[in-house]
Amino acid sequence: VDAGGEVIGTLSFGTRDRETFRQEDISLMKAVADHVAVAMTRMQEQQILQQSEARLKLAQVCAGAGIWDWDMGTGRLKWSDELFHLFGLDPQKTDVNIDTWKNVMHPDDVLLATQRLEKAIANHTPLTNEYRVVLPSGEIRWINALGNTTYDAGGQPLRMSGICLDITERKDMEQTLVASERKYRELIDTANSIIIRWDRQGIIHFINEHGARLLGYEAKELLGREASCLVPPSESNGVDIASLVQNILDHPERFGSNTNENLKKDGTRIWFAWTNRAITDEDGKVREILAVGNDITSLKIAEDA
Repeated sequence: VDAGGEVIGTLSFGTRDRETFRQEDISLMKAVADHVAVAMTRMQEQQILQQSEARLKLAQVCAGAGIWDWDMGTGRLKWSDELFHLFGLDPQKTDVNIDTWKNVMHPDDVLLATQRLEKAIANHTPLTNEYRVVLPSGEIRWINALGNTTYDAGGQPLRMSGICLDITERKDMEQTLVASERKYRELIDTANSIIIRWDRQGIIHFINEHGARLLGYEAKELLGREASCLVPPSESNGVDIASLVQNILDHPERFGSNTNENLKKDGTRIWFAWTNRAITDEDGKVREILAVGNDITSLKIAEDA
């Protein structure tokens, strides 16, 4: 039995009445074999389709995803069962159209999500759309929708197909990170110390607002400048510190802490006690220095009095 020139099985015929088959018998057997081949091919195709659908269903469940297809001519939307589940809806009780999609969405996201959809269609570009959906339980989930549009020969949109991914966990992590960074920034900016970072070339990449104000600057004025602009060539007592910034970079182990004079914007001098830490790359080479300084000018004046 062959299908398209490929042998897919064997079909045997036998008789007790004669030693050979007549030509009409052979033709009949061939016709039967052809019908059997068609039936077997359809069975194999159905098995392959069922296996493919099972794998697709498993992939959607594992990925927290659902697929969709929008026929723009009829306005009908087709959702996979997994997409219904993602949106908290019963596939047996819900007729799907574009309004169904808008109704499950958070009210604050409908306008922007719709605009992104329309823009992707108009510009012939892939759809990337993030929005929130509100489940019947009141729970809010974040969705990332990806899709592509098919057009006719005249450039008119026919349908759009795509996938929706549940990105709630990622969004929660992002929001937690943003909140953490905000608290960190507030802590740094309000710390009663100078916190400064400079790179291997001695260029300042960060200084907190409080520290910049102590030196008579705004933080943005110091970004991109050499850290040595804050260090005088020598201290008031004559100690040479012109190479201090470079020495810290070259020998951070020797400068875990140090005390020295620094220059303010107006040229006046201020004493700081510094704690320095080298930040290294994956090869162990110094990438930058993180330094925290506290104003000890009053203490130095008292000592010298």
